[in-house]
This record gives sequence, structure tokens and C-alpha cells, in this order.
Amino acid sequence: MPRRVVTVNDGEGRSGVLRVEADGTPFRWGSIVWPLTPAQPNSTALAPGELSWRQYTLPSDEELDAYVAETYGADSARGTGMHTTPTIDFVQVLEGRVALVLDRETVELGPGDCIVQQSTAHAWRVLEAPVRLSTLMIGVRADG
Repeated sequence: MPRRVVTVNDGEGRSGVLRVEADGTPFRWGSIVWPLTPAQPNSTALAPGELSWRQYTLPSDEELDAYVAETYGADSARGTGMHTTPTIDFVQVLEGRVALVLDRETVELGPGDCIVQQSTAHAWRVLEAPVRLSTLMIGVRADG
């Protein structure tokens, strides 16, 4: 996991390092780099305006699908692993190849590709492991 460097302005408005940490808060398949709600590090729910910056290494499709079904409930009408969260997610693929499955199409992504996921139904499929993602999630109202 990467180091986390947190900066701050002092009382004179000059920038400096507040703290350097060995890594983020452990999270299933990765770490939370910057949680706004550190008391709930394994929570997937964010209130409107809250944010969480996470880095993931995706597990197998089977393990990920089981997690999605357990966490969000199964949406068999849409397909295995499909889910929707009340967040806007800014995702960058760091390593590997992954398919972003949407209702109407599937997009294959590789290192450097970026996604803006706007509270839409989606699933992930590992094409070439390991798949590492960096995700900044911002909570929005559940109705959009």
C-alpha cells in the first residue's frame, strides 16, 4: 500500500506536512486512502457530501459478485454483480484490465483509463489480473 501524506496550512498560511502514514485504513481488497468517516472504515455508505478515497485490488469475479450480493442485494433482473450506489465515483485503473459492465454496454479498460461513475448500475469483470483501482467516492442523495 502507498504512503499517505497529509498537508495543512499553518496559522500563518504557510503549507507543510501534517502527518505521513505508512498506509491507508485497511478495507476489503485494499485501503481507504482518505476517509471522511474514519469510525466506519468498512462502510460502503456515504452521506451526501462525504467522500472516501480508496484503492482496491479486485478479487475474482465470483468473490466480488458474492460481496455485491451480500452488501447491495442481488439484482437478478440486471445480471450478476450489478449494483448501484448513491455516489459519484472517480475511478482510475492503475494496473490490469477490467470490464465495466453497464445496462446497455460493456467498456474494456486498462492502466491509465478513467471513469466517472454517476450513481449508475454497474458491475466489474476482471479481464487481466491483478486489477488495481484508485477511486474517489462522493456521497449524493439516493434519488440522484
